[in-house]
Parts: sequence; structure tokens; C-alpha cells
Amino acid sequence: MQRNTNILVCGIGGQGVMTATEILAEAALALGFDAKKTEVAGMSQRGGVVVSHLRFGERVLSPQIAQGEADLLVGFEAAETLRWAHMLRPGAPVLTNTSRLSPPVVECGVFELPG
Repeated sequence: MQRNTNILVCGIGGQGVMTATEILAEAALALGFDAKKTEVAGMSQRGGVVVSHLRFGERVLSPQIAQGEADLLVGFEAAETLRWAHMLRPGAPVLTNTSRLSPPVVECGVFELPG
């Protein structure tokens, strides 16, 4: 039996994290794999953390990726990519957006970003 593939997708609300994970899951299913996914959206409608786990392979029993077992980390926001880096297996690749995004409280003028 081959090992499952584990992809972790992270970002902030409104960036399309859950949509991207759904597309990847549908692609895995179309290729004949068993696929499971789960999301943690929290305060996503307020610009908060969103993370999705996707596991696919011959047979997947749980959608949850264990710490240190992600084969790929896709980060839609740089700070969230760093926050979830501990989930990667050694040597696993990271694909991240490096554009600087300001939180809503900065955009509204309530706070300023340091530096």
C-alpha cells in the first residue's frame, strides 16, 4: 500500500483557502484516489486564520494531517505560512504568497504596522 499524500493549505479569510482545497480534493477524486479534507475557519469572515487539511491516496481513514507529516504547505499569506510550517515533514516544499497583506484593523486606520 502506498503512503497517502498530505497537503496543508493556509491563509486568512477571503483568500480562497477552502475553495483551493476543494478543487485539489476534486482533482484527486477525478484521478481515482480516495480523498478526505477538513477545514478550520474560525474568524475567517473577519480576516482570521483559515487552514485546510487534504489527504489523498489509495485509502484515507482520517482527514487530519499529523504534525510533521505534511508533504506540501500552500500558504496564501506569509505569516500564516510560518505559523503552520511545523506541520511539514523534513524536506517538504512550501509554496507561499510573499505579498505583504495588512490586517483589517490596519486598513481601517485603528493600528499601524511596525517597521
